Amino acid sequence: MKKTILLLIAILTISPLTYSTVIDTNHVYGLTLDAVNGLARIDTALARLCKKPTTRIVFDEWVAATDYVQAVNEIKKYSFVMGELLDSYYVGQYTTAQYTARAIEYLNTLGTKVDIWEIGNEINGEWLGTTSDVVIKMDTAYKIFKAAGKKTALTLYYNKDCYSNAKNEMFYWVNKNVKQELRNGLDYVWISYYEDDCNNYQPDWQKVFDSLHVLFPNSKIGIGECGTLTASKKAEFINRYYRMNITTPNYVGGYFWWYFKQDCVPYTNALWTTFNNAISNFAPPATQSTNITYFRLGEMSVSLSWLNGSGTKRAVFMKDGTGTTPVLQNGFTYTASSVFGTGTSDGNGWFCVYNGSTLSNASGLIITGLQPAHNYMAMVVEYNGFSGYEGYNLNTSTNNPVLVQGFLPVELSSFNFSVTGNDVTLKWITAFEVNNSGFNIERRDKESEVWTNAGFVKGKGSSSVPVSYSFEDKNLQAGKYKYRLRQVDYNGSFTYYSLNGEPSVGIPVKFELSQNYPNPFNPVTRIDFSIPLDSRASLRIYDITGKEIKTLFNEYKQAGYYTITFDATNFTSGIYFCKMTAERYTKTIRMVIVK
Repeated sequence: MKKTILLLIAILTISPLTYSTVIDTNHVYGLTLDAVNGLARIDTALARLCKKPTTRIVFDEWVAATDYVQAVNEIKKYSFVMGELLDSYYVGQYTTAQYTARAIEYLNTLGTKVDIWEIGNEINGEWLGTTSDVVIKMDTAYKIFKAAGKKTALTLYYNKDCYSNAKNEMFYWVNKNVKQELRNGLDYVWISYYEDDCNNYQPDWQKVFDSLHVLFPNSKIGIGECGTLTASKKAEFINRYYRMNITTPNYVGGYFWWYFKQDCVPYTNALWTTFNNAISNFAPPATQSTNITYFRLGEMSVSLSWLNGSGTKRAVFMKDGTGTTPVLQNGFTYTASSVFGTGTSDGNGWFCVYNGSTLSNASGLIITGLQPAHNYMAMVVEYNGFSGYEGYNLNTSTNNPVLVQGFLPVELSSFNFSVTGNDVTLKWITAFEVNNSGFNIERRDKESEVWTNAGFVKGKGSSSVPVSYSFEDKNLQAGKYKYRLRQVDYNGSFTYYSLNGEPSVGIPVKFELSQNYPNPFNPVTRIDFSIPLDSRASLRIYDITGKEIKTLFNEYKQAGYYTITFDATNFTSGIYFCKMTAERYTKTIRMVIVK
């Protein structure tokens, strides 16, 4: 079932590769659009493909042909068009007269733009209705389009392991119901097959198409529909079908992936790259480059080296800032420039800084035109082929891509930690500093995604000699923590430095009530205590006569470190006592309020 069509038309300015205006008689690179809304993104995805595809447009039931004029005109700029007169699911809902009228209407409206007319889809499917009616509809549509000199296609449903009625088995049905006129005259005969619907059966496709060629000796043949809804299998299916090696005469591929719009639009989707690679003349290299390393030469340049992968050539890309990997178009040649920002871009901020095969393993590449205090990403991309027919490997690999840290106002030579009880001490040393305002110490616990500010340490400003810093993060709860420094310049710009390792604050080993701080106080003081095991505990305030005047808590507590605040705003000056009781533990501390 398909959604009712919504035509959202946008006119794009895209420069597609130069293609033939006639469908390749040796190979068809098919895809399916079961809806044409979001046309701008569809056009871009089509225009960037390394081969000019043939796009099946599924014309929706009870929709006028005029509703498709603009969509077909736009798609025609970047693709051949095969018009599916009606999806098989709805054939049984049309009378023969309605089906005939639909064929005439669509021919008269779109006949000059549609390259192939699919007169019947999954024509032997058990859900199409009475066989005699289906045959009449198919024959009538064929005669209408043939009389107009149009190319015609018929799609059969392969169901060897999944039919309910043996009379609907594909070859049986063809032998019984497809007239010799069609067998001799159809331009294309396709097979629709969905493994998910057929018990994952794997046909011997060579034998299947050899048999199909006997029945349709003059027709180009291939796969007319394929796909899967299982996300984890989509890439596998695309590669399996589009890379089939069938030697049957007149076999032209096709495949017409049904979920192209859902999986490959926009072109930045990973499956678009999978699809594009699958139809390219050159398969991407099996292994990507590894181990990009860089050497700082100055504030505005860097030297890169790497270990080559298995490609015949490679292109190096850099981006100002962090982000995703480059989005490259197979079959497109990227012009390199070692001056950053002047080479060809992928349109997403990645610029080509090298392209070729002259640099071997561990050779240095010097990139200039960088900005001080900027971080860059660098990636080496292996590819096979030649100019205009490149097949790129975009898989990441060991230390590829790599973060290239530019000249920073502050360079850390060390950043360490130690833990004492429930206190964490951080220590770090800077090798040099330029206009360093200071460091915000940020912390988050193991279970949280939110960073909180734990404190600030003032920087040295500018220094050409090492400077040591430290910070104590006290009275933490039990658990693991992450820390980072947010180094801030005088101009407000900042850089993060992350701590390697996760300080762990353990569960207390004994009950403990610490002396309140400050003491004397007015009006607020802090009381720290620890509980080594889950237990009921209480904390109460007494006056000098021993009378209980306030209960701070009396409840079940989990093992850990705790801090509680006592507000004495409503109490008079004098001596008071705070008593903690838990299990067999009791301790009292003396507190003084001064107002």
